[in-house]
Amino acid sequence: MNKLIKNIADQILEENDVFERYIIDARKDEEGRVTIPIEINGNERTFGGITDANGCFFYFRWREDFIFYEEVSADKRFASCENKDFVEQRSPFRLVAVVDRPVDPFALEAGIRQTLLRWKIWPTSGIKNGRTILRQSLVDSIEVLKAETKSVKKFNKNLTFILIDFDLSIEISATCDSKILNL
Repeated sequence: MNKLIKNIADQILEENDVFERYIIDARKDEEGRVTIPIEINGNERTFGGITDANGCFFYFRWREDFIFYEEVSADKRFASCENKDFVEQRSPFRLVAVVDRPVDPFALEAGIRQTLLRWKIWPTSGIKNGRTILRQSLVDSIEVLKAETKSVKKFNKNLTFILIDFDLSIEISATCDSKILNL
């Protein structure tokens, strides 16, 4: 999944000149803090959420721990390998943007939203297509801070926080001879 999220992040970075960097593997820990890995294949993590020390950036994290699957075809099948169609895989993500300079939050949200809406995966081996499905967005910085941190602390009022929830939807091959896709 990181390859697809990286592709989306690169497109957002290219189309929205406000941002300097992004994080694709953030997650909330058991204490409600957003963390990122310290090393590439390590299990140790450090704080990586909303801060005023990292300039203009955005991060992606899972909204839920589940990936959802649904058959695309309405055809009935009698055995698990008889489906020659595709299965839709939906992964729920959250994008959180942190901007440390004056910016119109509504214009920035609209720019990110348009990038997400235009993003598509083109058919490849094992993948029929892919797209993003927007769920909700939030441009009230204090409400974003409440959603992403355990406790709301004072922050620089020049900071802008934006939150966009979306699903990454991919139609993948559901035949028995399908290879496991490492997305």
